[in-house]
Amino acid sequence: MLSCRDQNEAEMNLTPSKFAIQAAPSRRLGGFVILSGILFASLVVSPFHREVFSVCLLKDVFGIPCPGCGLTRAFLFLAHGDLRSALELNANSLLVFSLVVLLWVHSAYNALTHNEIKVHLTRMESFSMATLAAIATASGWIYNLQRNPWL
Repeated sequence: MLSCRDQNEAEMNLTPSKFAIQAAPSRRLGGFVILSGILFASLVVSPFHREVFSVCLLKDVFGIPCPGCGLTRAFLFLAHGDLRSALELNANSLLVFSLVVLLWVHSAYNALTHNEIKVHLTRMESFSMATLAAIATASGWIYNLQRNPWL
């Protein structure tokens, strides 16, 4: 006869799950520090600061904006609550900013608990996610090339 605990563990092993929490060494501390710096700088630096130099190699060499052009200043606008200016700068800025915040929460969880959250995707789900990311990147680049009033 199984105890309640053994029965629950057996049921959990039979139930397919996309999420798993596993004990792991805290490998995300470096990521947590870097992401904390990015988010902190987004809050502290004014979006209207004077740009000292360009970090976009594609724009500097070929004169065309890359898919990420405008993301730095868009992060600043988002951290200061100006969604409209951020989306004008880069159409994907809200998505990328949300992913950075989500990664920050994930790395903070890993650093504090020494557990790692893993998401298991099927091959089709992985392909779909990659396709959506490619479409978002391409649409953002087309927007930057055609309509971005800031670049």
